[in-house]
Amino acid sequence: MKDIIYLESDEEISSIIEKIKAAKADELGLVVPKGATFVQSVVNLKLVQEVCKKAGKKIALITSDRVGRNLASQIGIAVYDSVRSEKPSPPDIREAPPQPSADVYEVDLSPKERAELPRGVSVHTYATPDGHAPQPEAIKHSWFGKRTQSQHEILPPARVLEIVDEEIPPNSSAGEADEKHSERQSHVARHHMWPTLAKIFGILAVAVGIFLISFGLTFLRARAEVTVFVKADPLKADVKIAATTDENPGEGEFAATLVETRERGSKKVGTTGKKNVGEKAKGNVTLLNEWTTDSVKVGAGTALTAEGKSFKTTGDVIIPGAGVELKDGKVVTIAGKTTTSVEAAEPGGEYNLAPTKLAFSAYTGEKQQKIYAQSSQAFAGGFSKEISIVSEQDLTNTTNALLEELAQKANQALKEKAPKLTILEESVQFPDKVFTPSVQVEQEATEFTLEGDVAAYALAFELDAYQASSRKAASIQLPSGKGILPTKSDIFRPTVDVGASSKERLILNVHFEGTVVSAINEQQLKAALAGRQPSELPSIVQSLGATRVETFLTPRWVKTIPTKLERIEISIQPEQ
Repeated sequence: MKDIIYLESDEEISSIIEKIKAAKADELGLVVPKGATFVQSVVNLKLVQEVCKKAGKKIALITSDRVGRNLASQIGIAVYDSVRSEKPSPPDIREAPPQPSADVYEVDLSPKERAELPRGVSVHTYATPDGHAPQPEAIKHSWFGKRTQSQHEILPPARVLEIVDEEIPPNSSAGEADEKHSERQSHVARHHMWPTLAKIFGILAVAVGIFLISFGLTFLRARAEVTVFVKADPLKADVKIAATTDENPGEGEFAATLVETRERGSKKVGTTGKKNVGEKAKGNVTLLNEWTTDSVKVGAGTALTAEGKSFKTTGDVIIPGAGVELKDGKVVTIAGKTTTSVEAAEPGGEYNLAPTKLAFSAYTGEKQQKIYAQSSQAFAGGFSKEISIVSEQDLTNTTNALLEELAQKANQALKEKAPKLTILEESVQFPDKVFTPSVQVEQEATEFTLEGDVAAYALAFELDAYQASSRKAASIQLPSGKGILPTKSDIFRPTVDVGASSKERLILNVHFEGTVVSAINEQQLKAALAGRQPSELPSIVQSLGATRVETFLTPRWVKTIPTKLERIEISIQPEQ
């Protein structure tokens, strides 16, 4: 399986289909909790199977739910015991329940003629209140004299007594006949009385038995809850412990499980960077030298100014020296001339100056007046505008925000993979972080998208094991005869030593605050208290370092501590 999808126990089918469609892998494993509603219906499984078939994906079921495993196997979905299983589990095969027999039995229910009884034979039966003899199927016995569930009250089962009446000879006296009749009635009465007496004695015997059994079970259920109070002192200690993936943790270590995940996401934001862009004004100028008869060298980038705007020459040039001539009886200076191109120092339309005189910034005074530049045409091409760009700060802020979002998703995903274990958020590491912007820094854009891909891992552990390891490390600092009493108010403040930790070992510096008491061995205490009277307990516990003791016995009329140690519960509490 290339990808694992973890489902909730009450997750809807629509949500499951969305996760399958969103998965990029073509082989998926669905981890389903036991009793999840999704796998209780073959229709749900077939629907998911059809969605995967259309998407060209293969799925497998990872669950211990017996119903889900059977239904998935029936429609051809592979079933695994766990995510570490390399081969699918064989389907559960159950024998079909036995079918009802098709045999037909005939019973003759037609009324039978009553056979005539021989002379001298009488049949006596009991009758129900309505005057009808009880039917055989309605005559049932129940335990302890309880009536069976029947629509009518059933009297005790009728007894059929066959009494052979002796023929009285015609010459017998009336006294003899009365004596015979009296004996016959007494015989019938004895037969009727014995079942009733037997039933009464049976009920009494059962009641006595129940009483004796209950009385005996009371002793077997007898328990003692003993609360021992000890003098307590506060403790503050800083200890170092380690969570490890080793199968056999050593001293100062406790077991942990490596959990990993990878989260991807994106964030679209507007840009805040600004930048002026444009073209510089350009033009040709004539350079004049009226200052000296020597030539003047002007290098590229020489600054010229006009109307408060700066320009620079674009190349090296030499201005010839000035000459003189006599004109109209006067000596006239003939300026040395040459031409060159210049451009504005900055972009902007304000540099598009009309023909003007430009002074060399390096000269001052009269020299600046004698060596100068003159444009014959207006400068052109200059313009500027402000644009939005991706600044370095934009990229930094967006990267931090996206990393925080992906870190929260990673923390949640890690906890879902180890729901019964504890993961310290500060211990989650992100060894691989890749962020790719859609627009690079300094490029023009009003918004940009940042894609993030983050790998994360953490060591998950049982909270009880972590706390027990912290207490044990702190107890090493205690003097002999002292121990730490675990309480709900104990404080654990861990910090992760990132530099010393790895994927296999998490180093924690824990600040622990707890309670120190005199060390009491609970098994030895139970043995000392077994079979004793509650009045004897104070002296016993005081000899072991306790201050006082409280005892609660059940049932309340029990007067001694049980002799069996497993029926004694010891609770050690700090003395307030």
